Amino acid sequence: MSNPHTTTLLISSLPPNSTFGIDLHTYTTGPNFRGIKYVPPGLHFVYYARSPGVPGGLGAQGQVSPDVSGGMGLRDGFWVEARGGGEVIVREWDAESDELRVAEALTSTTVDERGLAPYPYREPGIEGEERQPSTDDFKRLSTRITKELLDRILPTGWGVGSTTASISDEKELKTGAASTPDEHVLRFSVIDLKRSWPPGSVGADITRWSLDKSWVLNSTIQTYHSGDRTALLGELQLAYLCLLAVSNFAGWEAWKTIVEMVCDAQEAIATESWQAFFVEFMDVIEAQLVCTPEATFRDIVEDSLFLATQLRHLRRNITDGEASTATPGVVPSSVLSARLDDLLKALKEAFDYEIELVGGPHAGRGFVDLENGGEVIVIGEGAEDEMEEETGEYAPVIVEM
Repeated sequence: MSNPHTTTLLISSLPPNSTFGIDLHTYTTGPNFRGIKYVPPGLHFVYYARSPGVPGGLGAQGQVSPDVSGGMGLRDGFWVEARGGGEVIVREWDAESDELRVAEALTSTTVDERGLAPYPYREPGIEGEERQPSTDDFKRLSTRITKELLDRILPTGWGVGSTTASISDEKELKTGAASTPDEHVLRFSVIDLKRSWPPGSVGADITRWSLDKSWVLNSTIQTYHSGDRTALLGELQLAYLCLLAVSNFAGWEAWKTIVEMVCDAQEAIATESWQAFFVEFMDVIEAQLVCTPEATFRDIVEDSLFLATQLRHLRRNITDGEASTATPGVVPSSVLSARLDDLLKALKEAFDYEIELVGGPHAGRGFVDLENGGEVIVIGEGAEDEMEEETGEYAPVIVEM
């Protein structure tokens, strides 16, 4: 029986053994699969691929079974807004284009529920298999994503796939083409961290704002989000979900750019009026990382040690900011330091990973395997090496024990 307070997502003619997912729950379809029922009100991310899924995995009723293959391949996807009230959203498979296209909407009274899997469809996990996502994961990962944000960043129809490009490539940064609407590309904020100073800056100002990303952070928020700081966090969430669900490279690059910009915003970090933003930024990063499949997490960690480097910068800037605003004889506020400590603790608990700051200037960085099977990311801390390019002698190295 249909639920009058939810939505049905009807999927017509999707070939068996296709990959199908909603809100990070990924399945392999069976011959009887016709969609998802009981979808709660709100925004949802649907994705699919015709490529074969798990051989023979058709589920108890020939509908869907969890995709435990670990492989992704090319996927397409789209966001939908479920309004509830018994509505039926219909997508029909187009064999010529290998796409799910919008079809005429139906009413709940005309839908045969046979072949509809409940949201979220889950089968008992296999002992020892990788943790499967929960509905709470998607909620944590999309707290700041709004319809307005999807309209601004996603192509017409809120579609995004593995190969969907972004306007924020190097050529468009140079030509200014990023302001031109395009219905086929992602419109993430155009952020050039190599030119992060105000127009007309010279000399000392260029040096200052090259190191401190506070100006470009505030400029990005004003230009693309009408001054709404939390909307930038929504963009960060959307970029990461594009990576997790459909392996979109533009999303990955946008995520890294925003993370680097925020972690290096020295003046903003030291400003009390920005404190709530940085606390929520760390909330978002923690949710993203602990909800990430372990194999993907390790890829992220090992990508030029990007994560370790940025958290190192964040720690340094928080410490410097607390010191600069401290009253003589009074212990400085440690709200941001405590939140960062909690983030690092969460990574340790989720993946047995530790990120530590050790040693003095030029102490080097790398991975150290522990006897208990865990790993520690070791990164040197010191003021001098922050002025050096992370190449050559001080480039990231892998430490083998």
